Amino acid sequence: MSNCIIRLDNYEGQYYPGDPIIGKVICSFNTSKNIRVAVPAAQVQPKHHQSQSNHDAADPESAAQFPSPEPDASSSPSGRAATSTVDSSAGSVASVNSNEPSDKYPSGQIGSGRHEYPFTFQLSHHLPSTYQGHYGGVTFTLKVKVDIPFKFDFTDSMQITVASPVNFNLIKDKLQLKPICYSTDKTVCCWCCASGPITMEVHLEKEAFVVGEVAKLRVDIDNMSNERVESVLVNLIMKIKSKVSASTDRGKSNRELLAINSYTGVAAHSQRSYDLNLEIPQSAQVPNFDQCKLFSQETKLEVTAVIPECLTNMKAVSYVTLGHIPIDGFSENQGDFLMPTDFSL
Repeated sequence: MSNCIIRLDNYEGQYYPGDPIIGKVICSFNTSKNIRVAVPAAQVQPKHHQSQSNHDAADPESAAQFPSPEPDASSSPSGRAATSTVDSSAGSVASVNSNEPSDKYPSGQIGSGRHEYPFTFQLSHHLPSTYQGHYGGVTFTLKVKVDIPFKFDFTDSMQITVASPVNFNLIKDKLQLKPICYSTDKTVCCWCCASGPITMEVHLEKEAFVVGEVAKLRVDIDNMSNERVESVLVNLIMKIKSKVSASTDRGKSNRELLAINSYTGVAAHSQRSYDLNLEIPQSAQVPNFDQCKLFSQETKLEVTAVIPECLTNMKAVSYVTLGHIPIDGFSENQGDFLMPTDFSL
């Protein structure tokens, strides 16, 4: 049986932006074949797939959202089945003719047997991470096609994983690296009678952390009301938004609780200060959506003073940036960078 397959030197198929992809195309023919192949014989083909409801068809002009080079990107905010595909093959991530001479690839009459054709090319230094979420994903696919005139072509494809760590050195000017304070207050009322205010201040040393790092914060609560503060909660929550297209803000979001800590509260007419350490989990999957306009993520650190009965809780929210590579190298608290996994939970 005749076929063609892709084999990578990196058998795991895991790469970082800027890495070379080295492999070979293996063609096995049971009879001689007349091959018509234009180099490249294998390439990473950029496509944009978008699944949405029948009455929300994709706009072909706005569907391809990555400047060349680009990966596959898919988003399905509606969760219903109708699919439109836009093939923006004008710019590939890379092609086999980037580093190999054209005479290495087959054309004309090829005899029966096994034939191997090596390829190598370089990934761009600016790529988003491989990502698969509940409403869409970003994938990278390596493809090969053996073009046989007037007959069925031989094809093969293979998905690779691109791990694109968030490097704080590249976005230093966008990070909040100085101490910052958030405050909120509330006047507690009982049967239309004010019993006194509750004030909460949250002090952060910065708002940018790498996975595995310990975030240090101080919480000051001044409770002058007749009600007690039952507890204090510190949550780290990541929200990933998947959009229908870059031209609209319409889409859906899913949230993931990365970390939660709970502390005892504050009695009525008393004060308390908390010096807290919140560890950013080393297992936290932080996608890098560089150059990707269909997906975005934000992470918030939320401090909540829980007030019992029917009263509304107090919240102070800080939007923090999570990454993998700290400024000017490594820190003692930095965790290992993990390859992307499924975010669809």
